[in-house]
Amino acid sequence: MENVRLFIKSLFIQVLINKEEMQKWGYKFLTNGKINTFINSNPYFAVLVGTLSEENPKNTGIYSSMIAMYGDNFICNYLKPVILLTALLFIIMKVYIAVIPLFMLYFVIITLIRLLSYNYAKMIIKDKKMLFNESIWKISLNIMKYLKILLIGCVFAYILVYFVIYLKINPLYAILSIFIIIALIIKNVNILTLMVLWLLILNLKV
Repeated sequence: MENVRLFIKSLFIQVLINKEEMQKWGYKFLTNGKINTFINSNPYFAVLVGTLSEENPKNTGIYSSMIAMYGDNFICNYLKPVILLTALLFIIMKVYIAVIPLFMLYFVIITLIRLLSYNYAKMIIKDKKMLFNESIWKISLNIMKYLKILLIGCVFAYILVYFVIYLKINPLYAILSIFIIIALIIKNVNILTLMVLWLLILNLKV
């Protein structure tokens, strides 16, 4: 019952994030007021950090930093881009209905992370072994890494083909789109955002 209670509380943790204190009050919330320091970690692994910290408050900084690094890598660098790129490919192919199961899959994964973190933290405390050191974690990250590269390649190849076709139809507008994308690159816009914007620009009716 304890893990269910923490799971429900963890759903509200991102509401508590702000520029000044990040997730300080979130972890104080999860650890029943025992953590009162600046902690920055991945919000989806909040229950994991909170449970470990409650067991050993002195190592709170170590837990939060390490879990933030692996959590951000898994969620932000791989899981989100893979889901979004796959969804973009389905949209390109006009298979819109397939996008719904994709986002449901993402929701299931992050929900399981939140729900199972409590029991997993207890296992770490007992066995002194982190998932991040296990081969299955490293293999899954490598799979997602290469899948992300493959998906980026597929979407970018489609955009280039589409651009060449559009270059023949409306060369001035196609060239203008290149300048817009270059300007966005200078502004350090995320590559996935760039590809979506380029597709939208090329699809505008002018």
